[in-house]
This record gives sequence, structure tokens and C-alpha cells, in this order.
Amino acid sequence: FGKAIESSAYYTLASPVRLNTVCFTLEEEDNKEKINLILAELNKRGRVFMTPTLYKGKTCIRAAMVNWRTVKGDIEIAINELDEVYKVI
Repeated sequence: FGKAIESSAYYTLASPVRLNTVCFTLEEEDNKEKINLILAELNKRGRVFMTPTLYKGKTCIRAAMVNWRTVKGDIEIAINELDEVYKVI
């Protein structure tokens, strides 16, 4: 997931990936309102669930991959959902 965020046109890593948690933000300027809109739409769709967080004072999105059955296809779904939501917000 972290590698996909690194290569994203819309998102950028906010911190190093540690274990199963990825903290990332928008590629553009810090925009708390836009992140909140993205999270609301993303979570409303029901395919993935992510939460807001702050990292070094910057508004971010936190994705925690905690299910032991998570596979590459699940990561692809998450990335596709993030990209689709970004485009409609």
C-alpha cells in the first residue's frame, strides 16, 4: 500500500510506513476540508474504511491493514477507491 501511495498522483506519504499502518496526505497543500470530504465519501462507499489523523501538525489519512486475510487485490481495491473518490471530490 505504501508503495502505491508513493507513486500516486494525488497522495503522498506523510511518514515512513511502519508495520501495517500507512499515514498519507494529499499531494497538494494541506487541506483538512478536502481530506474530510474524501474520507466521508470513501467510508460511505463501504469498500474500505480509513480514518483522519494528524502527523507533525498536518492533516492526514490513516490506513491500517489489520486483517490477516488481506491480499494484493484488497490493496488494489483500496487504491482504486482512493483515486476514484479524489476525482469526484
